[in-house]
Amino acid sequence: MYTLDRLGWTLGGEGKWSEAESVYREALALRRKGAAIDDPQVLSECEQLCRGLREQRKYHDMEQFLAEVLTPEFLKLPACCTLVARRLDVLGRQGRWSEATDATATLIQHQPAEYYWAYAMAALLAEAHDRPAYEQLCKRIPATFIETTNPYIAWRIALGCLLLPNSGADRHLVQQLATKAVTLGSGNSGIGYFEACKALSEYREGGFAQAVEWAERGRTNSEAFASAEACAVLTMAQLRLGLKDAARDTLTQGNRLAPEVPSTQTPDLGDGWLDWLVARILLNEATELITDKSTLGNDLKNQH
Repeated sequence: MYTLDRLGWTLGGEGKWSEAESVYREALALRRKGAAIDDPQVLSECEQLCRGLREQRKYHDMEQFLAEVLTPEFLKLPACCTLVARRLDVLGRQGRWSEATDATATLIQHQPAEYYWAYAMAALLAEAHDRPAYEQLCKRIPATFIETTNPYIAWRIALGCLLLPNSGADRHLVQQLATKAVTLGSGNSGIGYFEACKALSEYREGGFAQAVEWAERGRTNSEAFASAEACAVLTMAQLRLGLKDAARDTLTQGNRLAPEVPSTQTPDLGDGWLDWLVARILLNEATELITDKSTLGNDLKNQH
């Protein structure tokens, strides 16, 4: 078994994924002869096979394999999370949001303290416009993670609670988390994301000038999706300040950075599918605002 495992790793490292897949399947078959699916070594072989299939973009084969091993009985065990996370990834890459929501619910059931699942669920519920479930989640998670000293956790929890207006979250806790992200994450490679989140926090509170300032920072020298998120917030803040021409230009830039996928094709959103989804949620909000000028005169309490 050790020889097979090393061979699989070597082939994968050389990018020979088709050959690696064959080795992973052979190793898994041998492991499963004497052990249950929740055995750590069996799970490890399952993960390697999933990786090989994902690298070849054999998403259908990967789903078939996961459907076989993720039985109703296995899904009741915490050990299933390793493979459910793989399923969430393959569904997210294809933009299959409803099924991804179901997978995330299973992960939260077994790992309620894992911040990433809370963040993913917030984005998926926002995309589905399931406001009751979204608000219920947002009321719960800020207090759970408020003591974090990790800027990535602070950012994702704050952002998750800011994706829709009136999320039901404790506004002060969300503001604290957004501020923590930019403070603790200063100089971090993820700073563009943190700054875009801080901009959104200011925007939701009606601080449009501050939102512009933070969004301008976030769209500069950032990863594409971080810049896209910042562009979305900047567009909305510029509109609120009466800068309509600038807002249109900013929105165009954001749409270039995180373009919509035509409904006629199945997407392959890659590793960054969740960041793309968040960017699109915010860009869609900005698009609605820019095309409905009547909303610009609404009472600002609707942003709270």
